[in-house]
Amino acid sequence: MSDINHEELTVGDVMSHPAVTIGGDATLEDAAALMLEHRISCLPVVDEYGKYQGLLTDRSFFPRHRIVPFSSVKALWLHGGWIGRIQTLAKTAEETRQRPVREIAENRPGLRATTSLSDAANRLLGEEVHHLVVLDQGVVVGVISRRDLIKLFGHRPDASPTEAGDGPAG
Repeated sequence: MSDINHEELTVGDVMSHPAVTIGGDATLEDAAALMLEHRISCLPVVDEYGKYQGLLTDRSFFPRHRIVPFSSVKALWLHGGWIGRIQTLAKTAEETRQRPVREIAENRPGLRATTSLSDAANRLLGEEVHHLVVLDQGVVVGVISRRDLIKLFGHRPDASPTEAGDGPAG
């Protein structure tokens, strides 16, 4: 990597592409199966025209602690509803697996392949996220993740996914 100017690296140099995407009408069950099949941890959600609508990540499948409104009590929140105990996760999964992914996907802004790698790293760290979607005129062209940044430490950024030891986007 000594012949590469690191200050000029862009998202396009290290992003995983092409990205595996999913339509907004697909179910959470479909999304989980696709993520497991491709061994990825995020799915950009697209509309019928292929335009980016949001992002579904592995974190979308797990409850998060939230403060109950008008109280100081923290409870578990998943897919738009409160769950009583982590033991009820299986029941909640059963009840929500047929929900469309467009209802669950995070509305997270994308970035361009020409974005500097340092700007992308700052967003990943500053927003405390693991994935950002790379767009060209609203269409998903790839995904950049913290894992892609790790490649800089052990592999050439222009290495193919196989050479870099990484599969499809995720």
